[in-house]
Amino acid sequence: MDTLYFVPDQEQFLTEGDDGWYTQFPEGAEGVCKYDIPMVVYDTDAKLHPAFSCYGMTGEGCQKGAQGISASEALKATDACIGITTGLVENTLDETVNQFKRKPKLTKKGTACFFSEELFSQLFNATQDVNEASCTTLPLIRSSNYGWGFESDFFQSPGAKDPGGFFPVEQSTDESIKAMGSTPLADARVKRAADGPIFYGSELRKINEATGYANIKTVCNGPGWDGGKDCEGVFGDGDKTEALIQSIYRDAKCVIGWSCPDQAPEEWIFFKDGTETALSSSENKLSGSSRWTGERNQHFCTESHLTFTYNEGQTFSVLGDDDIWVYIDNKLAIDLGGTHLAAPGFVDLNKFVGKSGKLVVGESYNLDMFTCDRRTTMSNLTVETNIFMRAKQSSIQVQASKDQNSSTTTNYQICYRKSQSDCQNMINGTIEDPETCASAPSIKFVLTKGENYNSDESVVLEVGKVHYGGIDLTNINKPLIDRSKINDLSDGEYTLFAEIEGKHKKITSFRIGGEDAITTKPVAASNLKVHSNGASIAITAQGAKTFAVMDMMGRVLKSGNLMNGLASIPMNRSGSFMVRVGNQTQRVNLK
Repeated sequence: MDTLYFVPDQEQFLTEGDDGWYTQFPEGAEGVCKYDIPMVVYDTDAKLHPAFSCYGMTGEGCQKGAQGISASEALKATDACIGITTGLVENTLDETVNQFKRKPKLTKKGTACFFSEELFSQLFNATQDVNEASCTTLPLIRSSNYGWGFESDFFQSPGAKDPGGFFPVEQSTDESIKAMGSTPLADARVKRAADGPIFYGSELRKINEATGYANIKTVCNGPGWDGGKDCEGVFGDGDKTEALIQSIYRDAKCVIGWSCPDQAPEEWIFFKDGTETALSSSENKLSGSSRWTGERNQHFCTESHLTFTYNEGQTFSVLGDDDIWVYIDNKLAIDLGGTHLAAPGFVDLNKFVGKSGKLVVGESYNLDMFTCDRRTTMSNLTVETNIFMRAKQSSIQVQASKDQNSSTTTNYQICYRKSQSDCQNMINGTIEDPETCASAPSIKFVLTKGENYNSDESVVLEVGKVHYGGIDLTNINKPLIDRSKINDLSDGEYTLFAEIEGKHKKITSFRIGGEDAITTKPVAASNLKVHSNGASIAITAQGAKTFAVMDMMGRVLKSGNLMNGLASIPMNRSGSFMVRVGNQTQRVNLK
């Protein structure tokens, strides 16, 4: 055996109890080079809600009062929220309701910025004459060095002329809003003066070896991180922001890029000053502006509801404006309330304590993220993580049990969990998550020769009948396989799949002629011994020549040769790792 397969998504494990490692190709598991975070977007405007505002050279640029709140009251609330303002929302979500109905609640402190719970709740609920709701996705791309990420600095929002910034509702129309089940509100689509993003200096973009993230990402302390500084009131203006950051990184002569365009990232686009016209490659970048100037549909909020399986070493980072609240296990993990520049939030899940207590390896938890772009002229959002997350998906579960009267017979139970918690259901308020075992809908059984579902040699088996003597489909939800009775098939390996609503799941594999196929099992260790030795991993494996150290997502972090069957590998961070030597694999934890 010279190949090892790893499935990071617990929902795609082949059988219950697996740990994700397989010596044979895990048929039915889908490879992931990116995944999408589904979002509901609630688009509004300053003239529709008093908590939204516009930057102006001589004062407030657009907030004139709304919903009974006077212009002076709205301006007072705007001033109370500038810069990172923590404690505006309660620390926990209500776990007694469906995850997709859980919303942050306003605190007493929060009323200074949002007036009342009634007005605050409009931010994350479809509200007639206040907002229009639609759906979008945040594409997290597999990065070369650290999990998955989305960076709006280089993202071109659909409908936007140029890349740079997070503007998810540029293309909204009456028709598209109606298609989502929401009520159109043209006044929410006002395009206001906007600017492209601004970068942080090169010293702040350097990767910190201890965390694996850029220095800027861990500047601010919060509920899930204590390795930075208290950022309360910071990131509201450049001077205070630069002072705080330079107190941590004294070599950061350039903090915010508008004062040092020569330190822009290599791929950064420059524009003719005051326009959305990019400079050509032959033009001097420093003769233009490091960001575009134009108009965009701003003043919106978003919500996302995800699940993940906890493993040691997991981290989650955001960088953006304005309000960003992230809850993990129904407890506030990132608190970046207020209207501010792109500000960082970071969570080390090893240290984070959720609402249910300290996170347990292998258990599933919720991650709920709420954001608002409440003040012009920029909208930025960066997400970086080594956590594989997803919204709850419809899934097929196969449970097997041996027949007590026959050693060659296996009984299977097909269950189907149909998730209706997609974006449109969230808008409409029709959230369900039923599981059916006794009457799973429209099951199709497919027998393929080999391991691949889309094999050229496949046949759909009619339900209600016994096929090839030993594949009993008379009970659609409880197929029965007696391998000793299977006949009329040519020699080779076969795989039986169940398909429901476009999703498929392997039921079993068997071989005709020769010995039966080896059941896929996680790799077990024999003479391999692995243990932690301070900040290093010590390996003993007699007779072996090479090793590889992987993170829990299967990425190779370090590899090399063993000397007389021994190696000591220094690691630059704590967490859980998988060590592979030959065909043997073991897990080790560094604290």
